[in-house]
Amino acid sequence: MYLRFNRLNRQKTKLRLILVLFFLASFWLLNELSSVISIENNETASANNSGRIDSGGSVPGLPAELLQEALNQGLPPGRDISQPGMSSRGITGQWISAASDFRDPRGVIAWELNWLPASESGETGPVLPAFAPLDGSSSEDGEEEYIIEEETGPPNEGEGVPPAPVEGQPLVGIYNSHNAEAYTPTYGKAKVEGENSGIYKVAQRLRDTLQNKYRVPVVQSETIHDYPDYNKAYTNSSRTVKGLIKSYPSLRMVLDIHRDALPGSNPETIVIDGKKTAKILIIVGTDRRYSHPNWRKNLELAENIARNLEAKYPGICRGVRMKDGTYNQQYHTGGLLIEIGNANDSLEEAERAADCLAEALSRCLKV
Repeated sequence: MYLRFNRLNRQKTKLRLILVLFFLASFWLLNELSSVISIENNETASANNSGRIDSGGSVPGLPAELLQEALNQGLPPGRDISQPGMSSRGITGQWISAASDFRDPRGVIAWELNWLPASESGETGPVLPAFAPLDGSSSEDGEEEYIIEEETGPPNEGEGVPPAPVEGQPLVGIYNSHNAEAYTPTYGKAKVEGENSGIYKVAQRLRDTLQNKYRVPVVQSETIHDYPDYNKAYTNSSRTVKGLIKSYPSLRMVLDIHRDALPGSNPETIVIDGKKTAKILIIVGTDRRYSHPNWRKNLELAENIARNLEAKYPGICRGVRMKDGTYNQQYHTGGLLIEIGNANDSLEEAERAADCLAEALSRCLKV
């Protein structure tokens, strides 16, 4: 009788748990559906009001602690199973973190779908794809948005290719996919649409320092790629990249110069020779989405540049970051995306960083 009573209690407990989990899942799903509907009905609204998942650390309407406990109860192995490189929170903790960090509902689905192949391949975490913003805009309140576009054959290959420099065949090609990027302290805003803005001036500084101080021949494109359609910037710049490579087979590096967009309003600088200098981040595309068989050669170059930067200017390099897109790097093993400073830095701080980068590039080129 006593055993039967205990068994009945356990069955009731399981039933209650199932009901609680069903209630939580339904509540969360309703929140997600309402968010998506809100986004679709307000495509022209600002990103902060578009109904995206809140980045403050919890799913709207539910405290993180409650979600964590519900997931632990519903997925008990998640409390104990962990992957190499993951925190001790296990899979459920990683899910909470991912759900909190994604600003796009599609990201949660992508995380779930990508977890299995990532864990089976021995990677340290799930493959997190990059998405274009749902409203078609770029992000200026967080890390730079890298929009992964479909591979299309550019009809005007070579458009906007600049003339060769006066002395020698160029070793470095420079262009800007996001020409509008600016530095808020200098320009009063983060973008100047339809123009070669602050980031172009930083690219010019990099060019001039390479040529005048280190005698590295450089060719730089002035073509605007992000206007009138920002979302086609990389497709447009692919024409420039192909044209540069075709016109100047001597190129050993093809650099897409950007600036980052970090949350908040504080600049991120270090002091070099008594002057504030912006930091540098190097982005390397991989083959996770599109064909890019030689991406590890690009990665090797990026790591070499980072080592040279840190050897001379400790703390200036924020590291080398791999992304799912290709960013036109599949066309040349010397192709890289380099972020010099962020929107909260001044133009002068970014230009000083460009001088440091020029020295590191010259060392990598051994000229």
